[in-house]
Amino acid sequence: MNRQGIRVARGTVERLMRAGGLRGIGRTKNTRP
Repeated sequence: MNRQGIRVARGTVERLMRAGGLRGIGRTKNTRP
């Protein structure tokens, strides 16, 4: 169960990073102007 959860989380993070790249992280950090 734990292994599957980690694998899923890893895939999600990789997908988000690929989709948004560094810009996604910057946007999340800079949510407030």
